[in-house]
Amino acid sequence: MSKSPKVPKYSLHKGTGQAVVRIKGRAIYLGPHGSPKSNAAYAQVIADFLTGREIRSPRSVMPDDPEPRKTITLEQLITRYQKFTPTYYAKHGKPTSEVASINCALNFLPMAIVAMSDCEFTLEDLTATRQRMIDAGLCRYSVNKYILRIKKMFSWAAGVGMIPPGISNDLKALTNLQPGRTTARETEPIRPIDDSIVEQTLPEMTTVVAAMVQLQRAAGMRPDEVCMLRPCDLDRSSAEYWVFNPMRHKTEHHNKTRRVYIGSLGQDILRPYLLRPEEEYCFRPDRASATPRALRRDLPPGKVPVFRLVLGKHVWRVPLQAFCT
Repeated sequence: MSKSPKVPKYSLHKGTGQAVVRIKGRAIYLGPHGSPKSNAAYAQVIADFLTGREIRSPRSVMPDDPEPRKTITLEQLITRYQKFTPTYYAKHGKPTSEVASINCALNFLPMAIVAMSDCEFTLEDLTATRQRMIDAGLCRYSVNKYILRIKKMFSWAAGVGMIPPGISNDLKALTNLQPGRTTARETEPIRPIDDSIVEQTLPEMTTVVAAMVQLQRAAGMRPDEVCMLRPCDLDRSSAEYWVFNPMRHKTEHHNKTRRVYIGSLGQDILRPYLLRPEEEYCFRPDRASATPRALRRDLPPGKVPVFRLVLGKHVWRVPLQAFCT
């Protein structure tokens, strides 16, 4: 004797004050909790469920609703969000790489889901989308980041009144994939390049680029910070260390400051490149790309033409191309 199916409960969604019934992972909103309208909608949904019919949206059987809520399709929601992201995820007037990452995440939404109403996107749909990412070969870290970006889209849509808040709240229930508990592949942690490899590579670089690499390694600077370094950005008031305050950095939108402390080794590397105007970039390898080869042509291997700079008691051997850039 087969058991009768368990009847889903009529529940209150605290975030919106609406009545809701959940059937196979799908949240169906019925209207204000406790109202005759919501009770009638609940009866209609349960009747469809028990008879095996396709469950109709309560709105489709209530044409006399005096103030029907305006809805948009998921495709329209995505289009509006893609217009919003370049203005929000931007620094100094230019979109950041986050915009492209968001678009990549949204591309994993199946077209069958995109064509549906936004209110029909459920936790089950989000779980299926995550599985598509795993099947496509994305690593666990990337899958978690992409799912978070999709969740943020629905959170944004709820915040501007495009969709009921309950949809975004339901999607938050999907937790991150945990290491060792998923079929998504794992990636090796990114480790620093071995010093021996750097030392073997330096002789193959131009003098300017080699100095940039050595300064980055000595001071723990990011590549873009080395490129934007100017003499006027350095605080050289201390004899022990110099302080570099980058004009731009990756955490500035969090109102965080960034200070790079340059010790004696970094100072020795940087000092020859501080002879240029205060507001000009210290390193300009684009101007000197052909200079080192021309200057090395008649020199023994490994020798670089230098210029002896004497200032008072101090004598520096400055690479000649530092004055050619």
